[in-house]
Amino acid sequence: MDRIILIFGPTACSKSRIAINVATRFGCEIINADSRQFFKYMKIGTASPTDEDTKKVPHHLYNILEPDETINAGRFKNFADVKIQQIISRGKIPILVGGTGLYIRVLKGGIARIPEIPSEIRLRVKHQIETDGLKKCYEYLEKIDKEYASIIKSNDRHRIERAIEVYLTTGFPFSSYHKEHNFKKSCYRTISINILPPKSLIDKRITIRTREIYKNGILEEARFLMENGYTSAHSFNAIGYREAISYLKGEIDLNKAIEATEIRTRQYAKRQITWFKREEGRTFTDPEKEDDIFEFINKELLNVQN
Repeated sequence: MDRIILIFGPTACSKSRIAINVATRFGCEIINADSRQFFKYMKIGTASPTDEDTKKVPHHLYNILEPDETINAGRFKNFADVKIQQIISRGKIPILVGGTGLYIRVLKGGIARIPEIPSEIRLRVKHQIETDGLKKCYEYLEKIDKEYASIIKSNDRHRIERAIEVYLTTGFPFSSYHKEHNFKKSCYRTISINILPPKSLIDKRITIRTREIYKNGILEEARFLMENGYTSAHSFNAIGYREAISYLKGEIDLNKAIEATEIRTRQYAKRQITWFKREEGRTFTDPEKEDDIFEFINKELLNVQN
């Protein structure tokens, strides 16, 4: 069974820096496991690897899709499986790093098998959202599947729509399919590293990062996306871009845009923390103690070889 290293955790927990240092130490290549970092023209706002990062270590699946394309767990796994095999064929170890919890989980055990949704159900749910509004549909989802509703955003139309479709088609909540599948049969021999610093440290780093992305070019990225008609694309939901557009349109001042981005990022990090606390793997609470991570990986690699 092929071995891979998984490094995951909430935004601003230093997992990307740790992944680069692990890759340098153990001869690895890095694969993206963050849904927001798949899209072109959005490198700064999504904190994608810099040119300097990619010179140090090969990075894969970053900024490869047009903004109006879509990415989901199934498509991610197809991309990742190919890259994993290519890296292994070169005698190196793949490291998958990111903050999209479902992507990490499907690598361990695949995707839950959900029946095909009839077209009449799809149309019914779309009509329900357009008629009642997304807020009421999210409240409905909380009633039928509180567990799944708790880990998604209340304005995530795609996931709300999908969960309601599954419930109306099968009579079972969307979360039950994940439990049934259980994601326990691993497709790979995984070394899982969960970076979970204290919330106070995450909040501090989010503040710093938010100011950096506004200083370094998210406004220019947002302007490009707006001028090229990408503002209705699903990728544009990435945190910071709508706030940047509001500033560019003169709807809010720069400080308000930065503040709103920071608030949304903290809300996102909170949901990530909730997810990753349930994820199997060795947890490290101090991202600065990289030697502890190196030691853990070294022992796990020796165990795999034995």
